Amino acid sequence: PDLAQFMDKTAPKVTITHHPDVRRSLMTQKAYAEGMRALVLHTAAVQDDIQIKEAEGEDASALIALNDLLLPIVKGYGSEKSYEQLAQSLQTFGGSGYLQEYPIEQYIRDAKIDTLYEGTTAIQGQDYFFRKIVRNQGAALNGLAEEIKKFLAVAAGGEGLAGAREELAKAAVELEAIVGVMLTDLAATEQDVKSIYKVGLNTTRLLMVSGDVVVGYLLLRGAAVAAEKLPTASAKDKAFYEGKIAAAKFFATNVLPGVAAERKLAEGVELDLMELDEAAF
Repeated sequence: PDLAQFMDKTAPKVTITHHPDVRRSLMTQKAYAEGMRALVLHTAAVQDDIQIKEAEGEDASALIALNDLLLPIVKGYGSEKSYEQLAQSLQTFGGSGYLQEYPIEQYIRDAKIDTLYEGTTAIQGQDYFFRKIVRNQGAALNGLAEEIKKFLAVAAGGEGLAGAREELAKAAVELEAIVGVMLTDLAATEQDVKSIYKVGLNTTRLLMVSGDVVVGYLLLRGAAVAAEKLPTASAKDKAFYEGKIAAAKFFATNVLPGVAAERKLAEGVELDLMELDEAAF
């Protein structure tokens, strides 16, 4: 029966989509799936813009740097979160999801390779920080941050998305703080080379948090478009647009606040783990 009628022994049974935790799981899956698809398409669009600029004889260096910045997020974040969400999908099917009757069990096996080949997630995190941020002197990351700030400044989507935009703004600041912590630890290697270990303990964290912020931004961009279309949408399209708005708001309120916690964790990283005897593992 519905959770609100749990004391009523005569209450009718309802579909699983009536249950709160199932809805939480399904909306989480929807938000990540649509957000990561947007991430891939956004990166592909950047690559298109590079080709256009180069064909017209214009300087495409800024776009090339942005593409380079996005690629480890696409690969590292995309593969890890896809695997996580496939596990949620399997869980939604219950015990049946574990059986070959449904394709989820194969998808979850097949998807794991994406976190491993062409550079594991750990390597993607190191590439992201050392090559795509430090070597680039933060130019591409700053450019992306400015793009997000411009989006937030125009208040796209109106009042309905105000809370979600606020969460994105806060998460972007927290991400900037994590990068600052890591740059400080990197600079400290001049006095103590072991400080590089602190950086290494945070590289995967930075990659995942960056993915959350970029996906949160892209979901909100889509939601802003949906909010404009919704008032004149046909009955057929109404649910589609409502779903876009709901996914963006859900991600903003349920995932983006975690970026602040990750910043605290990044700030608290110490060398005790690196000083532990190997036998302890």
